[in-house]
Amino acid sequence: MSTAADKNAASSSSNANAAFPRSLAQLLQRAKLENYHTVFTQKGYGSMVGLLFMEEYALESLRQNTNLKTGHLARLRRKVLEFRIQLLENPVLAFRVYLEQAKHGDLVARTRLAIAYRDARGCTRNLYRAISLLESCAREGEPHAMCCLSYAYLNGYGVEKDIQTGFNYAEMAHNTGSPIGISQLALCYLQGVGVARNLPKAIKLLEKAKNMGSGRALYLFGCCLSVGEGLEKDVKKAFEHCTRSASLGNKAAVKWLGDAYATGFGCSKSFSIAVEFYKRAHRMGDSSATFALGRCLHSGSGIAKNIPRAVALYRAAVNMGEVEAMHTLGFCYQYGIGVQKDLRKGLNLWREGARCGCGNAAFNLAYAYDCGENGAERNIKKAIELYQLAVQLGNTDAMCNLGYCYSHGCGVEKDMKHAMRLYEQAAQGGDTSALYNLGCCYHRGKGVEVDLAKAYEYYSKAAACGHEKSITALRKLARDMASRQSLSPQQVEPMQVQAQANQAQVRSSSSSMVISH
Repeated sequence: MSTAADKNAASSSSNANAAFPRSLAQLLQRAKLENYHTVFTQKGYGSMVGLLFMEEYALESLRQNTNLKTGHLARLRRKVLEFRIQLLENPVLAFRVYLEQAKHGDLVARTRLAIAYRDARGCTRNLYRAISLLESCAREGEPHAMCCLSYAYLNGYGVEKDIQTGFNYAEMAHNTGSPIGISQLALCYLQGVGVARNLPKAIKLLEKAKNMGSGRALYLFGCCLSVGEGLEKDVKKAFEHCTRSASLGNKAAVKWLGDAYATGFGCSKSFSIAVEFYKRAHRMGDSSATFALGRCLHSGSGIAKNIPRAVALYRAAVNMGEVEAMHTLGFCYQYGIGVQKDLRKGLNLWREGARCGCGNAAFNLAYAYDCGENGAERNIKKAIELYQLAVQLGNTDAMCNLGYCYSHGCGVEKDMKHAMRLYEQAAQGGDTSALYNLGCCYHRGKGVEVDLAKAYEYYSKAAACGHEKSITALRKLARDMASRQSLSPQQVEPMQVQAQANQAQVRSSSSSMVISH
């Protein structure tokens, strides 16, 4: 599918290709440092791609090792960043450069070529070729290749999942002294993968790597600051760290900045600026940014609404393995949004999303089997299994529906205590139906002692979010409380007035409410 954006990208691609250095000599010439070529080669800095992806600490080491003047280093740093971003944003050009340089023994180029095969950047995806190249580069001591193998084994991507092997590769990368290796080991300690979770150690490692100029470490450190994990929460500093990381070409940081502007997190809210960051991260191959850009085009947030282009981006994100895109594209096929309606394709996308760990996809598939809708034959056993999977993945809708199944004995043995636990779990996540169900339980004494005060609390929380059944239930509750002499008529009247106000608010805003999917 050719779009205006695709044509613009292709045009800039040819311009970038014409200006891109094909050798170390050309790179130095563009930086007006051609007289350093012999020195760089003699000192072992003959890799053009290696120079482009050098961390900040390595550039400083290069300056000292070659007697490069400070002003010359600043000029070289600017050119290195300029050409690095060109490669990251232009996969076709990057693949050609990596292929050409790899033939001349450039170890970094071979690693980058492996990543291109892994992510289908400028070429057809070939995981076998990718893993073979990464293993070869890792044996020769390339730390980025070790980090990629760590990721592959930790996630079972292209290889059989093996947490211990994944952690071992992270340790190997760390032992090279490379900031990218230090960052990978920090991530293992941060997530508790392959090793006991240790936030102080993770933060210490990230501080070391970020001080060496690692864009990835800056991003991970910023993420920790944004949520207060291992560090005191500081949104402003988080934004600063991710901005620095993005300037070094870290695609995850670029996507993070898009999310920040979309939500006003640490900056003024601006969907138009968010879209620009999503576009950039999309060009760099970030699957979540591709999906986010599609969502913006779908809703017309910060960019002109264009559903066919949105669907094309959803499809691209699915091909990159983005699980939320599987759910959303499945929704599009289910309801014929931007594509011809196809219930089977929709269900298959939800199945794939559920298999890959998408809670929304698991819930929608469960609901389809529960009700016998959306092209699925009713199968309550499958529905329960999928609700349970979605609950494990943190989906509050599934918690509420599974709670309903337990409270009514649908497909499972009736268990009101378990139903209440599920409702409470969903309510903590803000699910209004769960809040209403809890209100009903305390109002009618289902699984618990009647407690009209608690019923009022839950109904009120749901009603404040516009839940119609809770608004109606509040009126009935007010009458019940009066009849049981729990409240005087003077106390009941404000409750009825509040219920009417909630309902009026819902009606006045109903024209602007949109379907969330």
